[in-house]
Amino acid sequence: MKTVIFNDFGRQFKTEIRDSNRPTPAPGETLVRVHAAAMNRLSKLILEADVPSAEGLTILGNEGTGIVESGGKFAPGTPVIIYGGRELGVSTDGIFQEWVTVRDSHLFKLPDNITLSQGAALPVSAVTAYQAITSVSGLASGDRVLITGAGGAVGFALMQIARAFGFRPIGIVSSAAKAQALNERGFDDVICGDGKGLTEALSDILNDKSGVSAIFDPVGGPASGGLVPLLNHGGELVIIGFVAGQSTGVGLADLVVAERHIRGYSLHAESDEAVQKVFPEIAALVESGQLIPVIDSEYAPEEIEAGYRRLDDRTLFGSVLLRFNTGTDEA
Repeated sequence: MKTVIFNDFGRQFKTEIRDSNRPTPAPGETLVRVHAAAMNRLSKLILEADVPSAEGLTILGNEGTGIVESGGKFAPGTPVIIYGGRELGVSTDGIFQEWVTVRDSHLFKLPDNITLSQGAALPVSAVTAYQAITSVSGLASGDRVLITGAGGAVGFALMQIARAFGFRPIGIVSSAAKAQALNERGFDDVICGDGKGLTEALSDILNDKSGVSAIFDPVGGPASGGLVPLLNHGGELVIIGFVAGQSTGVGLADLVVAERHIRGYSLHAESDEAVQKVFPEIAALVESGQLIPVIDSEYAPEEIEAGYRRLDDRTLFGSVLLRFNTGTDEA
């Protein structure tokens, strides 16, 4: 079977395609023929040697989809979503290969109304967005929430889930093209980060000087601290990622005087049980059409280096996939 092997990590990583033996599932595992796997930010961090726990891995890939070949949880031929959690592609070899064995607890049936490729982009972004939003107490229908990186996989999931919950999401994107893409998907409140200041742009949208109840920030970096003044009294900034950098500055008066809060959220701190509990809620949002992943592009295993370059492209909108099955995308 075709397997993507990473020989050299760091900013200039090296890969090769090997013909490997098909794995044999142990009790409690399922053998899955992989359709596609997401090239996400976690795997990029591992590639760049920024995740010490992943040292020594040669096969990455933490989320994807495929068709069950054998196992006890689902019948052969069932299309499934693979969620790697803290294992696949993190502490053990991942799913950048044609066949993979997966613990039954990390498999979920693919909703009928999305394709295998769309499903491959679902687990990490959707569970992250769902858990981050529901972790903020006191949010009520109609509350305004600000979302950075709204054109990325996690950011777009945040936009969709916030809207499904009855909140008013306001997205921040880095280009007019991304703003237009969100507009075309029914999101009218979008701020283009390459234009006027955030405070002025937000005031234009809200038609007043008030702020937002919560901010969800998958981008991080130096700009995160500047988001704090945009919160209402008692509002909360939830930092979900740090693709733009791992440090920021915060005006303490902005925190103290208005009793605002900042905290982090990490999907990989969640237990398997928590993910299993929430996934049916996410599947229901998908089945109702309120949560549909967007695929930016798909690459063959031989093109994986180009795929990771695309992940860093500022014109990216949605998810980048590594596609193993070149046949139909229908489940």
